[in-house]
Amino acid sequence: MMRDNGRLHWIDTAKAIGMILVYMYHAEVKYGCESELLFNLRSPFYVNVFFFVSGFLLYRCGKSASDIARNALLRIYLPSVLVASLLFVPKMMANGGALDFRAFLPDAVGGGAFWFTSALIVAELIWCGIVLLGKDFRLAKITAISAIAATVAIIFFRDENAIMHFNSGMYSMIFLAAGTLFCHFEDKIQIDSGLPVCILTMIASSVLIIIFGRQMTIDVGAMDFTLFGMIIALASTTAFVGICKNIPPFKPLCFIGQHTLLFYLLSTAVPQVVSIGIRQTQCSPHLGVAIVWAASLTIVYFIAILFSRFRPRLQ
Repeated sequence: MMRDNGRLHWIDTAKAIGMILVYMYHAEVKYGCESELLFNLRSPFYVNVFFFVSGFLLYRCGKSASDIARNALLRIYLPSVLVASLLFVPKMMANGGALDFRAFLPDAVGGGAFWFTSALIVAELIWCGIVLLGKDFRLAKITAISAIAATVAIIFFRDENAIMHFNSGMYSMIFLAAGTLFCHFEDKIQIDSGLPVCILTMIASSVLIIIFGRQMTIDVGAMDFTLFGMIIALASTTAFVGICKNIPPFKPLCFIGQHTLLFYLLSTAVPQVVSIGIRQTQCSPHLGVAIVWAASLTIVYFIAILFSRFRPRLQ
């Protein structure tokens, strides 16, 4: 297991690839050329892996409830509110709508602007509750409560506009639990030595989704999913982690993995701005998406470099 200053390379690699695929999806949406095939291929794992990794790290580090809550507030929620506040007016103007500051609170403060960070905060706060239930980190307790939270979200809360996307956070607990189980049994599973099985699992998952379509829907952000889709997502996400554990450390991927929050917070605004310029070239839709995708990643990559250099001074 490769480490650098205590970091696990495969975690940064998994988060980086997931974020690159997030940019692919946002480039498609903002340029107006979505591919159902590509969405079906990446949907089982590219977002779920972030929740999986969160569960892995929460269990591995064994932090107290207060530390987890503080991290969720200071390192995830406040940056999200800051960026959402800065982008509120430009986003309203870009979308052609009138400035309605009544939408500011639910959008910026209520987590409406960034569903993923909102869902992650909710999931981590639920984890805090699990920790407070007892000092011991029993797997049965974590898995059971996570399964109950996900089931309640599936049955009762399907509204994709719920405040702080609490329903998506409840549902994503099933992936935090999967990451927890993976962390606990990592040495026994030895998934990094089963690369062929991992690859075949991901191929099989993609084929099943393509064949059965809507019967295996997986869209956590829109609260649109099925039981079969959840099973496929769990298998595909675990297999994806196994593949990432076999990828040698690659500095650009590790860098993106270390700055995924910054990349995510800019993953909508930057592709939207870039797509406006690329449309003027009147290039083919697929080429336009590819350019928006590559250009957006490059721009945010350099912003992250500048941020990493100035961050010590800010601290």
